[in-house]
Amino acid sequence: MAHIFLFIIFCFVWLVLIGIIIISVIGIYLLLSSSGFRTSPAVPTSGRIKKILLSELGKELRSKKNQTVVDLGSGWGTLLIPLARKFPNHKFIGVEKALLPYVFSKIRASRLENVSFCHQNFFSFNLSDADIVISFLMKKMMLRVKDKCQAEMKHSSMLYCNRFPLPDIRPIKKISLGTLYETIYKYHF
Repeated sequence: MAHIFLFIIFCFVWLVLIGIIIISVIGIYLLLSSSGFRTSPAVPTSGRIKKILLSELGKELRSKKNQTVVDLGSGWGTLLIPLARKFPNHKFIGVEKALLPYVFSKIRASRLENVSFCHQNFFSFNLSDADIVISFLMKKMMLRVKDKCQAEMKHSSMLYCNRFPLPDIRPIKKISLGTLYETIYKYHF
């Protein structure tokens, strides 16, 4: 009887160790694949900001038809997928460079016809068809985002920036929830 008990403990310890190793490998992969020196880390949008963004974008989408919404650095799809479900007559495109969040988003959105995810660097993605662009990127990237948006976005399109504003451009709307890290900037092109 004691041998069986020891065997069960031994198996349990091995399973725990294997689990720790698997979680560590996944964590290291995520760290290296999505937060390298040239890209922004995969930081999810806070619940409060996501709620405000969903409300603000909802106002835009209810007032217009057949809009194309592009999320630069769409991560795990936590913003685009709820929008795609709520607004089936609009098109949603997520652009994500990190492989694991991209694959996860593709799987989560597989039954939605109005949302797609592209696995590529968003600086090589053409924004000329976008009516609304969403950006939650690091401050150091915002100058390049500004240049890209000015060069590619069509007249009357909107850009929503989470946390970090575009340099040298005044937003048409600023929504702050009380902290620097909970601010949304809206731009009109």
